[in-house]
Amino acid sequence: MAGGKVVTQPNPNTKMPKWLLYGLIAKGALIAVVIIGVTIFMTIR
Repeated sequence: MAGGKVVTQPNPNTKMPKWLLYGLIAKGALIAVVIIGVTIFMTIR
């Protein structure tokens, strides 16, 4: 199992690095904040 990038395990938590997981969460949260902000801005206008 020392072959490097082996993605055959069923559990993604053992292979996905933490920084990538946090990056995806942060990107999703940032997109949600931008969409909500634009919606509120257009509603107030």
